[in-house]
Amino acid sequence: MYDTIPPPKGEPEIAHIFSDEKFIDSARYYFELVAPGASQYFLVSEDVSAIKYIKTFNPQKIDAKTARESSFVEKLNGFRAIVFHSMRPLHIDILKLINKDPKVAWVGMGFDYLPLLYRNTKELFQANTYRLYVKPSLRKPVHQRIFRYLKKVAGSSRDPYKEAVYALGRTTIFSPVLEREFRLISQEFHAVRGKYLRWNYGMNAKLVDNIDDAAVVFDENILIGNSADPRNNHIETFELLSNYELGKKRIIVPLSYGSKNYAKFVMDHGRHFFGSRFEPIMEFMDYASYIRKINSCSYVFMNHNRQQAGGNILIALFSGAKLFLNQRNLFYEDYLQMGIGDEVLACMNEDGVDIHSNTAFEYLKLTRAILKKERGTEQQIANTQNLVDSITLQPQAPVAF
Repeated sequence: MYDTIPPPKGEPEIAHIFSDEKFIDSARYYFELVAPGASQYFLVSEDVSAIKYIKTFNPQKIDAKTARESSFVEKLNGFRAIVFHSMRPLHIDILKLINKDPKVAWVGMGFDYLPLLYRNTKELFQANTYRLYVKPSLRKPVHQRIFRYLKKVAGSSRDPYKEAVYALGRTTIFSPVLEREFRLISQEFHAVRGKYLRWNYGMNAKLVDNIDDAAVVFDENILIGNSADPRNNHIETFELLSNYELGKKRIIVPLSYGSKNYAKFVMDHGRHFFGSRFEPIMEFMDYASYIRKINSCSYVFMNHNRQQAGGNILIALFSGAKLFLNQRNLFYEDYLQMGIGDEVLACMNEDGVDIHSNTAFEYLKLTRAILKKERGTEQQIANTQNLVDSITLQPQAPVAF
């Protein structure tokens, strides 16, 4: 998937702190492409006993105890910049221990800055998902601004709202998934001192480069959601589709990532609604296999109230699927503003959905051209170069006259 990267040119200036292995291969590829040898990569986690998903390099493994020790903190203080790939509780601890010398870039993954966008967890869930799954799992009503559910997911009893606000005040560069999220957070919080730079992992950049030869959808199946996370609002989507004659369409639901309890909940209801046509994905799939699975779906439903499932949405649009998004999902507005037309992008609503007409070829060509320009390798390299320059270049002194 990744081409050969250039040999290193100097000593590392950028430290990368990450806990989720699934995206770092792509991140490293682009950082090494624009600044060979300028980065060092630290897998920082409670459990670093085994690496499961990293394929292209061996990061330095730092357990939770070592991450808080003065020797590691002093090592980080020696870098010109530190890139945090999400802000997890352990990352926040590191941020509080390092001094003010390194520039800090926060690459947001969504869950980590979620408390800044949604004060009440109920905003993330639709009525039946909340009633049937979320509320029983919480055991008591949600009435405070603290995300009790989010704490459970993060495995922490700490206050994610206060921690996210603290991170905002220490960040030089803040790169949430969408620029509009940065604007919304900046309007609400005076703690934002960093600037926005567009950067993501470019996992699908090479896919969208391939306008002419990439595979298109080859079957009539339906994809619902992207993970075993109740913010997918699977139940409401199942209820919507149960009103339609689905013929031989299979209902494919990725559940390999997220909560096992919620995955079981979705499987029980999926089998109730769709019987043998319900096809959950329970194991992590390699990239090529997952792309092929998505390409078997002519219709894709992502019923999140917030931006989520960005990779799946991009793949679906590029493969020629008809994509249905919740209108509250910020990706809906983002892709419309990009120029993606309503011939391929539709809003989920109670008035009905069209699951019997496919995307016309001329719209697929136009969509692919837009996605290549906005999400392709050339743009990803430019975004990475911009980020590297912003956190490593020394500001020029004013010229005296």
